[in-house]
Amino acid sequence: MLYNLMREDYIGGNEMMNWASVDKKYKVSIFFILLAILISLIFLINEDNRESLENLIVSVSDGEKELKLVTSINVTSPSKMKVYADNIYLFDENMISSFDMEGRLISENQLDFEDPLVHFGDNYIYIGDSASGEVYKLDHDGQTKEEKDFEKSLFALREEDKNTIYHTKSEGVENIYIYDDKDVLIGDHSFEDKSIINYGLHPSASSYAVSLLNLQEDRLKSELLFYGSNNTLLNSFDIADEILIYNKVLRDNTIISISDSSLYSIREGELLWSKPFNIIKDIYIDEDIYILYSNYLEIIDFKGELVDKISFTSDYEKILPFNKDMLVYGKAGLVLLSDGEEKMSHSGQIDLLSASGPNILILNGDKLDIYRLVLK
Repeated sequence: MLYNLMREDYIGGNEMMNWASVDKKYKVSIFFILLAILISLIFLINEDNRESLENLIVSVSDGEKELKLVTSINVTSPSKMKVYADNIYLFDENMISSFDMEGRLISENQLDFEDPLVHFGDNYIYIGDSASGEVYKLDHDGQTKEEKDFEKSLFALREEDKNTIYHTKSEGVENIYIYDDKDVLIGDHSFEDKSIINYGLHPSASSYAVSLLNLQEDRLKSELLFYGSNNTLLNSFDIADEILIYNKVLRDNTIISISDSSLYSIREGELLWSKPFNIIKDIYIDEDIYILYSNYLEIIDFKGELVDKISFTSDYEKILPFNKDMLVYGKAGLVLLSDGEEKMSHSGQIDLLSASGPNILILNGDKLDIYRLVLK
């Protein structure tokens, strides 16, 4: 607000001062005065607000950063982990545990399921029984918001925005069920003698893509089916000798798909462009497409043009958006990238990683380290 007021012409009586006439050195001086005031405020406000303000300064700073260890928790090698604001959730076999950011245990819940399935989405926590198809949707406080029973094997599920896709299997038939953010069923399909590999949902939930593996013909073939409202098949696209393992539907109904070695852009059943890669490890899509492969992170626009290419000396396997930046990590360390520049690196064993706000959590065997990102 202060910046906006300063940018506008100041009118007092009949006099007007145009911002453009102010000398550049005075603008710089005003910036540092404002920064000094901001820093001084840190010491005048309460602890919670002070921490928020410190985090804001770290997030907007272009300087180098480092990880500061807050605390460590002894755990039992969980298979899944997610941090939501100030709550940490861990899943280990039949147990879900939650902790606060100081490492204090909040709750432990034993899951009485034959074959537990747990998915930590961005908006909700999903707990179910793969064997029976029973599934519960919980908020971040552990309160049940919805429950369903598909009465068949629940193979997988995915949350996109606040929508959810459920994937079931039963006696040679595979199904997908798509629910919107109000838990209204908006799409469902059955596929016989074909394997559902992946699926993607339009941001408005108005359309969705499903990739299938067809093994009934003489050669391996992937089928990409694109559906609109009322389960209407709008178009399809086939790719021979490759398996489409990822699909993302953009707002203009372009589908970005990948196999283990190629990136595809498809719209209305037609190939717009494709790019080969040497073993794709991970993909992230925002304003551009980020492809992690070999020892490179390649950034590509939606026209298929190269925006940037970043090389690494270490082997990284995953991409995780972190505030307005990006974490790229592997089993032996991580880097923080901001506008393509490395702002922080960390070495050490990483079995699982999760992040929220200024906090980065790293699981190393039976020890969970909670770090905070600070200015170096």
